[in-house]
Amino acid sequence: MVELVMVLVILGILSAGAMSLFASRNAYSSFLAKDQFISAAILAEQAALAGGQSVTFTITESAAEWTFTVATATDTLLSRKAERAGGSLTITPAISPLVFNYNSNGNIGSSYQAVFSSANNYTVCLSETGYAYDSTGVCP
Repeated sequence: MVELVMVLVILGILSAGAMSLFASRNAYSSFLAKDQFISAAILAEQAALAGGQSVTFTITESAAEWTFTVATATDTLLSRKAERAGGSLTITPAISPLVFNYNSNGNIGSSYQAVFSSANNYTVCLSETGYAYDSTGVCP
């Protein structure tokens, strides 16, 4: 009987801690947006390499969401949305509009650092060769 009570107490403590994670949407919005960014950037690089053509990766921002679009001159390959939930995106060096152009070799010409911020900060590095990857610090 004591074991059952202890198990229930431990489950109660764990569920109370986990509930705070699910109650705050902005804790996950930047994390999910970071993953969508990496996915779209990798798709753009692969499409440019496979098709031997230029591909654009565009990020549009509204008050409620980010939209990640990958397109060739004639076709949209991907369009995904990620909720902002109060999050922000900072790209260094700053570019406007938020468009990355991949040449037929999959290169974008410059390196960029994207930081998705909300309850936590998530950094993505986009190398000049077009490769996107998760980072815990400053991009090289």
